[in-house]
Parts: sequence; C-alpha cells; structure tokens
Amino acid sequence: MTLRSVAVVAVLVISGCGGDDEEPVASAEPTMTAQAAAPTVAAPTVVPPNATATATAPAPGATEVAPTVEPAATAQPKRDDGCPTGKPKSPPPADLAIAPGATVYASQGSNVFLAAIEGTAPGDTRDAAARALEEAGFSLRSSEDRQDAAVATLEGPASAVEIRVSPLCPGKLQVTYTVT
Repeated sequence: MTLRSVAVVAVLVISGCGGDDEEPVASAEPTMTAQAAAPTVAAPTVVPPNATATATAPAPGATEVAPTVEPAATAQPKRDDGCPTGKPKSPPPADLAIAPGATVYASQGSNVFLAAIEGTAPGDTRDAAARALEEAGFSLRSSEDRQDAAVATLEGPASAVEIRVSPLCPGKLQVTYTVT
C-alpha cells in the first residue's frame, strides 16, 4: 500500500466516511457533497543527501502530493541505528589529517570525505578536527557555529580544507572534509 493510499484511508476513517449510522448534525460551516472527494494530506517528506526524486501522478480527485524520493545509487548502507557504514571510493589525501577517533566512511569525488565520530557536541568536535589539521601544518582561517553545523576553514601549503560537523545519528556526528 502506498503512502497516498494510506493517507486517503486515514482521511476517510477520521472523517467518518462510509457509514450512515449517525444523525446529521446542523452546522454553520459548508459541507461537502457525497460526490466531492476528500483531499489527501501528505506526510512531510525527508530528503536524504544524494537522493533523486521521481514524480508520480496523483489519484483522481486527490490533491497533488510531494514527489516520491528514492535514495541515489551512491547512498551508503546503514546499520540498525541509522548510522552509515562503508569505505570511501577515494582515499583522503595524505596531508589531510582526520580527527582522532573519526572513521572515513564515504567520499564524493576526490575532494569531499565523510567521517563519523562518537559525540554530541559539534563545536568541540570541529575544534578537535581543526587541531589535527593545524598539527599537520594547516592554519586556521575561520571558525563559526551555524544553526545546522559547526564549521572551520583551514589553509595548508597545497590546499584549503573546510570542516563541517553536524549530527549524523544517535550519539554520532558527521565530519565533512571539503578539500579545495
């Protein structure tokens, strides 16, 4: 059963459609005729990173619903707790010092590397990742706390690196290293 079918059934059940065992109640609000279709209500759609969307045609009489989202072929396998697992397709550059305790689990091309690390404090983790790069010869250029992530930019002899730390799954943070 699709989400759309579930939504239609839920609207019909909640509105009491399908039964005539109650007396009609007078109301000052406009009523719908038996021929009018109840609009469907779509649940919020969560779009994972690296996802592709496919559109589906709405059922007759139904309101248009957000497109169905299917994970892209590059999506990482996940454990039971929702944390991604895997190995990067490309290894990080030799001069990219990864934060102690972090595990690189994915890469996007040859310049973006995703790592998972235990923790719940993005700012502290960003600072630890920046220290590791400073010890490898990089210089801190900026550091800020944003609404969705803790971010730092460092510059090294051959490249610059942006570190972005954000929640990943329960008890873990994602550290994204973007090398330019």
